[in-house]
Amino acid sequence: SVDLPDAAKPDSQHPYLTDGTLEWVEDMLNEAKTQNLRVLAAGHYNLLSEISRDPASTGYYLVNGDLFFDLLRAFDVPLYLSGHTHTRSVYQQDGLTELVTEYLLSYPTGYSVLDLTDANIIYTPHRVDVDSWAIESGSSDPVLQFYAQWQQDELQRYSTSNVEYMSERNPISAKQKRQAAEFFYEVMNSYWKGMLSKDSAVLKALPGYKPFFRCAEGYAYGWWLKDLIDTASPLLEGFRIPW
Repeated sequence: SVDLPDAAKPDSQHPYLTDGTLEWVEDMLNEAKTQNLRVLAAGHYNLLSEISRDPASTGYYLVNGDLFFDLLRAFDVPLYLSGHTHTRSVYQQDGLTELVTEYLLSYPTGYSVLDLTDANIIYTPHRVDVDSWAIESGSSDPVLQFYAQWQQDELQRYSTSNVEYMSERNPISAKQKRQAAEFFYEVMNSYWKGMLSKDSAVLKALPGYKPFFRCAEGYAYGWWLKDLIDTASPLLEGFRIPW
């Protein structure tokens, strides 16, 4: 749920915002306007993604999300931060930008930085630079010294193991499994570099594209990677929005 602790809870299989919480949001926005304060909104669940607006998406559809969106726009809130899907994404509609922030257990590890100036909100993605830290701190741990390469190797292993697991239910040939794993790796590597919008056409042409989605049918990675590629935005490389 997404709600105040004492709010009445509707019978819903989806995350939701009750009328009481929406009234509280409006009160807070009115108070901020009275005090001439700028507002950034944040919540766990997504607001502008396709699945957050689809009642068939159990666990993702946000009940009353449209009313929450209307409130944010009525008070000229420029940015909404969310999470839930663990997928770094950017969506925009009618002057509202939603940044879905990543999680820190990914390969390779990334994080987001927001710089707030008097005129703009500036977003830049970053990769964790453990290698430099290891050198500066005098660490002798080879994993830390060559952390970037270790993460790339782990991403390769992760891609292979997931394809092996999914192909147990949806069999493909050994060659197709290698191609599917390479496709998985290349998509994730491009995604965390923030280059997916530029690389999407090349990735779709890889020989592992069809085998991957064949073996991923019925698994979360099936719809997730397709959504990553189809909705990849150049804004993932960074953006600047006024406020």
